[in-house]
Amino acid sequence: FDVLVDACAVLQARGVPFDALIVGQDDKDGEALRAKIAASGVDVRLPGAVGPEDLLAEYRRAGALCMPCRLLPSDRDGIPNVLVEAMAAGAPVVASDIDAFRRVLGDPPAGVSVPSGDAAAWSAALAALLDDPAHRDALRRAGRDRVAAFDWSVVAAAVLRVYEVAVAADPRRVVANDHVDPPHLDGAAPLRSASRPDGPAPLRSASDLPSPP
Repeated sequence: FDVLVDACAVLQARGVPFDALIVGQDDKDGEALRAKIAASGVDVRLPGAVGPEDLLAEYRRAGALCMPCRLLPSDRDGIPNVLVEAMAAGAPVVASDIDAFRRVLGDPPAGVSVPSGDAAAWSAALAALLDDPAHRDALRRAGRDRVAAFDWSVVAAAVLRVYEVAVAADPRRVVANDHVDPPHLDGAAPLRSASRPDGPAPLRSASDLPSPP
């Protein structure tokens, strides 16, 4: 999240109003991140770990859900659950332009892709998004539509089709019955999340914050 802190410093210097939180359990880089925030004087808060309900509330309040990740040689390039959860909750997503994130966002992308590690590009993308409520609303709708592809019933049906094709292509198979009913799927499992060290940063513009009492 050092890139996000640098991007927020640029936004702050330009007078762009925002409310930035990095939500999640502390990890080995926590102290270095706090030191960077303090040294830069940027208004970024680290509330720490939050429960599932509070995390869902942050997703829904976010003007931008930031995933400024770098892909390390040791990383496994899988589907990032936090990105899917945020999109399902209606958060406009801004994510590093890496393959796993591109697969989730789809084509056309249901979010904003930004070069990984480029603080200037991140600040420009966030400034543009925070200044464009119509674009944020469009991304909220596109994100919800896109994550329907990750519904458990959809995924299970796709896996079942793979097995059916594999069995049909093998002439040595022994079929006990002419027809095997697929397992019953009673809707989709709800998307839930506990806080995690690699949790997202909900970046909120002033216009997304509740009005003061």
